[in-house]
Amino acid sequence: MKEYKIFSVNDEIYAELVYGKAKHHSLSEYIPDRNILISGLSKAYAMTGWRLGYIAAPKQIMKSIRKINSFLVTSVTDNVQIAAVEALNNGQNDPKKAREIYEARLNFMQSGLEKLGFEMATPQGAFYIFAKIPEKYGTNDEQFAFELAQKAKVGVTPGRYFGKGGEGYVRLSYASSTEQLKESLARISNFVNNL
Repeated sequence: MKEYKIFSVNDEIYAELVYGKAKHHSLSEYIPDRNILISGLSKAYAMTGWRLGYIAAPKQIMKSIRKINSFLVTSVTDNVQIAAVEALNNGQNDPKKAREIYEARLNFMQSGLEKLGFEMATPQGAFYIFAKIPEKYGTNDEQFAFELAQKAKVGVTPGRYFGKGGEGYVRLSYASSTEQLKESLARISNFVNNL
């Protein structure tokens, strides 16, 4: 690969949220002189929306990244910087605790959806389920998501929004409280049983 002047760019925002026997591996372990790692604190430290991230890259390319960044970003607000320092200095176990909670929520949601006839691969990380809508409920994922939102007040994302292969699927997030997920699953159950 050294004969080519190419770099790999990897978004590793979910690196700390990998379940079971799965283990995250970064390309930086294998090609550190050719990898640009992008990540942040939003997922593992529940700082979504705070827009605090980082880049790790070979020294020769960081100079260009810094130039571009200086024209795109002014600065991160004080409260976000203070929270990040706290997370990185005193919250090293927080992603592990979060991972355990997310995995329990995944198991709960997956089990409940499978009882309703949804099919899905078990996610090995992050906090989303990509589930196939049972044919008896219709296969138009956009219509299903719209009606679920209108009638059951549960928001899911139509699978087609992720590409043609996603048609007939919906993406659900389980990054809510267990109580909210129980309520959502009950609403989904009531909705599909009345179709």
